[in-house]
Amino acid sequence: MQLVNAVTEEQLKNVRQLYFSAFPLEERKPFELILEKRDAGYVEILAIESDEGDFLGLAISISCDDLLLLDYFAVMPQCRGQGVGTQALE
Repeated sequence: MQLVNAVTEEQLKNVRQLYFSAFPLEERKPFELILEKRDAGYVEILAIESDEGDFLGLAISISCDDLLLLDYFAVMPQCRGQGVGTQALE
């Protein structure tokens, strides 16, 4: 398993779909704002992928100076309960 910067169209599509399905509307920031802040260097969008490149989940963090907030973290529904989240956090 690996965490990679989500930069390709496919990675961002997968992240976006899971983001919208995993978090209720009242907990979500506008995804375009997340992309804007990523481009400004404040946000990191990571795709959790298997060694074969299959999309397993997402991690979105915000940084400011020496602080880091893991703002969103989700695992694909079919991968939950299999240790994917634990491995990604380690």
